[in-house]
Amino acid sequence: MSKIGLVAMAALTTLLLGVSGPAFAQQGKCLAGKTKCVGKKAGGLIKCHQLAESPGKVPDPNAGGCVDKVVAKFDGGADPTKGCFEKLENKSPNDCITFDDTGTGEAVVDSCVAAFVQAIDPAPITQSKCGAGKKKCVAKYLKAVLKCHQLAQTPGKSTDPNFAGCLDKAAAKYTGGPDPTKGCFAKLEAKVPNDCGLPLGNSAALQALVNDCVDDVIDFETDTTTTTSTTLATTTTTSTLPSGGVVLQGALTATPGRFNYNLTVGLPGANAACASNFPGTHYCTYAELQNAEAAGDLVGLQDMAAMTVTSFWAIDNSADPLQQCKDDTPMTGSLLNWEYPSAHTVTRGSKVTLTNGTGVLGPLQTGLQCNFSTAWVGCCL
Repeated sequence: MSKIGLVAMAALTTLLLGVSGPAFAQQGKCLAGKTKCVGKKAGGLIKCHQLAESPGKVPDPNAGGCVDKVVAKFDGGADPTKGCFEKLENKSPNDCITFDDTGTGEAVVDSCVAAFVQAIDPAPITQSKCGAGKKKCVAKYLKAVLKCHQLAQTPGKSTDPNFAGCLDKAAAKYTGGPDPTKGCFAKLEAKVPNDCGLPLGNSAALQALVNDCVDDVIDFETDTTTTTSTTLATTTTTSTLPSGGVVLQGALTATPGRFNYNLTVGLPGANAACASNFPGTHYCTYAELQNAEAAGDLVGLQDMAAMTVTSFWAIDNSADPLQQCKDDTPMTGSLLNWEYPSAHTVTRGSKVTLTNGTGVLGPLQTGLQCNFSTAWVGCCL
């Protein structure tokens, strides 16, 4: 099939998918401010990846501390009170409906950006003008859609994110609207010559990922049933076990069910983080956690950020994948565990609690929503 044919098919898929998002938004200055914070962090991270993708640049998203700077701007770095969310929550008075959810926000944004990067240019990085251009396209579309939601969340504005066709205009600018050849991806792929690698015609797939990402952002921002401490952010310090373990050597920082460690999603990211932080280890399976419990390794366990570990994701490759946060997105999903696509699919997760003082695991819990639940990942020999 020609590139034009692929683009036309992508456009048709987009029309069938539609633009997702709630019909009406909750409003509050704090809520709108948090959406703005999320947009800045996501845009900053994508820019780091765009630079790494550009020919002639260092093929490392964190070259020059790019990623570190973006993260520090969002969470405050050494001073959490200077974090984007924290400054909004510390205003007096404020109209915030959730508190201490910087860590959840970071995890959602990191997962979104990792999904975009994976869909455009799976690791290792293959530098190309086209790939860098596609990342810029996605960044612009994400920024525009979040801006529509931010306006809808602003007191005194319409509560409809698509007021005055805001979402429609963002989508048309990205896809080309009635003329798919004018879409952001299509123009890059139609250049002669171009250095676009596979996959081609993936505009609709990335649009769906952006819309799912925005849904996840709005969901966590308005979820008042759970709050997450800023300590869930994937910082890296050197605290490990109070004493050496027999089976388990340490724990990564807590994460939602879409793992995103070492800028890599899913189980490969968890393995990479375990190996780099606790040499010779891999992610612990549920069975290995039970062995670690029997060996006394879990008593007083702290993670890399010196936080007390109180639960683990129950990683079990023999279990039902839909209880392993599987990416089950139709047609575009990886079908791999611990890479859940969004809050709106049937996939769920399983975890176990840990009584930290005694090192005893609780019963297996299933049916947990992967993006709102958080737990730790152990590193075992």
